[in-house]
Amino acid sequence: MIDNKESHDLGMCVLLMLLNNKMFENGMISESMRNKISSEINLDYQKARTV
Repeated sequence: MIDNKESHDLGMCVLLMLLNNKMFENGMISESMRNKISSEINLDYQKARTV
């Protein structure tokens, strides 16, 4: 079973991705900005998993 920190990190990652996609759908950010933000979210999540 995943511990609390890992589940919290995953939940935050999912929440940020949903927010990022919603901002794109509402025209608040461009597709290139959405892709850049998604990459940063994924990179931060991968770093958190390895530490």
